[in-house]
Amino acid sequence: MNQKLLQIIDQHALHERYLYEQILDSFESRSNIQELLIPLEISGTEEEMIVLKQNIHVLSDIGIQNSIEQNYISVTAIPEYLNQDSIRDLILALMQEDTDFEFEGSKEAKAASMACRAAVKFGDVLSNAQIEYMIEKDQELAEKSCPHGRPFLITISYNELDKWFRRKF
Repeated sequence: MNQKLLQIIDQHALHERYLYEQILDSFESRSNIQELLIPLEISGTEEEMIVLKQNIHVLSDIGIQNSIEQNYISVTAIPEYLNQDSIRDLILALMQEDTDFEFEGSKEAKAASMACRAAVKFGDVLSNAQIEYMIEKDQELAEKSCPHGRPFLITISYNELDKWFRRKF
């Protein structure tokens, strides 16, 4: 019998799991790096640039090619699975002294922290193509939770809905 199901996906946790897997792979291989036609430049205060310089290894660990000038960083190449907005968020987090970003520890802890920062956020509006891409990626992932353990997929049968609402759907 084919049972009808309702599936609810947490877009942040799903994207975070996918990016986590990609980042772990990128620690081993640098094969999917794309050069930017126009470098991404992000300005910072003198203090922020000092903090960024202390944490710059995080970017090179995953293949983000960059150069730091006095008051800005110029990014010239990035892994193909990250977009410029994700890179910007990651760099801005690396500029903060009081960030909860995981700089040290295992590569898994670093990857989890990077993936969380780079993933789409709850409430971000996605295009139909982005939604289809995320659903496609869900099918490829064996682990159905983000690296921090939160599930990204909940399945509810129509029988359960019938019981909750005391009606037949």
